Amino acid sequence: MLVKQRKPYDLEILKSPPETVEEMMLWTRNLFLGSGTERVRIPEDVLGFGFEVMRKNFASAKDRSIKKLILRKILHTREVVDAGIEIMENEGGVDWDPYMACTVTFLHDMGRFPQAHFGDYSDIRTGFDHASVGAGMVLAAEFPESIAMGIDIKRVAEAIREHSRLSYVGNDEYGKFIRDADKLGLMDYFHFHVAEYPVPDGEVTPGALREFLVEKMVLKSDVVNRIDVFLCWLSWQCDFNFGATKMLFESGGMKEYMHSEILKMDEGVYELIKDCYQ
Repeated sequence: MLVKQRKPYDLEILKSPPETVEEMMLWTRNLFLGSGTERVRIPEDVLGFGFEVMRKNFASAKDRSIKKLILRKILHTREVVDAGIEIMENEGGVDWDPYMACTVTFLHDMGRFPQAHFGDYSDIRTGFDHASVGAGMVLAAEFPESIAMGIDIKRVAEAIREHSRLSYVGNDEYGKFIRDADKLGLMDYFHFHVAEYPVPDGEVTPGALREFLVEKMVLKSDVVNRIDVFLCWLSWQCDFNFGATKMLFESGGMKEYMHSEILKMDEGVYELIKDCYQ
């Protein structure tokens, strides 16, 4: 089973944050401008804005735990940019603007960087709506180069505001796109993220299983044990907007990995859920 792997150097950075802002920015710039970024299309003023948000919040982090949160979100941003590019390249039914798409994916979590100073990325626990804050940050900034290129900053901000809502009732292609790219970027590296969940082993929560079986989003309030985490993330399939997203999730090996881990935890649950989302 082949699933995506993070580079050893990136894993080391997440484990041991750089001592200086200069080192952190060297790593960050390489993520978005270095080798392997040939397909990335982000206008310079958008990159400059995002880099400054990342730099400023890393510089003001009060301890290593906050720095680690910021570094995790920088790497996640790169992974979402990559996921968005893959969706664009495989979804032929849309006339994509690669600069618009990469701008949305690069900026989608700008609100997470100030949120990191709470020591938690839960909007509920922090009382901090990272999507709305991020959209406001983008609307308050100036992007003359991007606007001249035809990028609609208001559409970008709207997509950012809606990207993590439980549901999206709008019709904007990029509003749908960022929801898919964000989920795919997370799900592609689920095996790294699940290690961060401080949840015990145990039986499946009835509410989580019930919602999954009717192909609805499993609510975080029903996530109690490790198996619930797997069902929760797997249930994100119900919110995929594009056929390419489903195809990439399945062909990338992560769905097979999640199923195999559920089988190890509870064969009965696996038999119940294995044919969902076919």
